[in-house]
Amino acid sequence: MVLRIFLPGIEESVFEELKGMLDQNRGSCPVYFELETPHSYRMIVEAGEIPGIAISEDLTKKIENLLGEDSVFIEY
Repeated sequence: MVLRIFLPGIEESVFEELKGMLDQNRGSCPVYFELETPHSYRMIVEAGEIPGIAISEDLTKKIENLLGEDSVFIEY
């Protein structure tokens, strides 16, 4: 699962809420973050504290509500 995060202006509370969601849905799917800056620079990093999550439609919807539409990408 890749989570796209546009960094400028994001509140620390968003990261705390996201971490809580991911902690509650532990599983075997690796998590990556695609971090984007205002100048369209992108960096993809693997989540270090969260070894993996269990993907579900409910979790995907919750993350998109938090980070915005089209912020979750799942590749098989």
